[in-house]
Amino acid sequence: SDLSGLASQFAAVARALAAEETVAETLQRLVEIARATVPGCHHAGVTVLRRGRPETPAATDDVSGAVDRVQYETGEGPCLSAILEQPTYRTGDLAAATRWPKFSRPAVERTSVHSVLAYRLFTEADTLGALNLYSRERDAFDDEAEAIGTILAAHAALALARVREREQISGLEQAVA
Repeated sequence: SDLSGLASQFAAVARALAAEETVAETLQRLVEIARATVPGCHHAGVTVLRRGRPETPAATDDVSGAVDRVQYETGEGPCLSAILEQPTYRTGDLAAATRWPKFSRPAVERTSVHSVLAYRLFTEADTLGALNLYSRERDAFDDEAEAIGTILAAHAALALARVREREQISGLEQAVA
């Protein structure tokens, strides 16, 4: 059935993300999995805040980075809203969107991206960033795509928190040695 196939797919996703050794490797694997797993996704990236400034440490391609740069330049957009306001944003036609007026039209003009799904990557204790999924098609993401992305974002946040903790412990051990 579709459900057992999805369960098997996410079991494999959890193992793949947990197998990565560094934050950078985990994030890069995440965006590749997102593009392959979420229906309608053509491009994927991750936004993190470093010293209060957003950046894109992992992306499937230049388009993801370009959309993210428009958000960072204008100070608004779905990934920033996902980090700061609510866990998920889905936009089917950026050209017609009014929520982020400084971002929406320039993003479409520069990248031809029309649909966005953005998810906060978070645990009970921390917001780690945002997973940003982009499509060249209008209304590319339906309820099923959003649900699959929600499951992926939860797996990703846990894997990311785990690898960050592992890197911090390793750094402390090296500093003591």
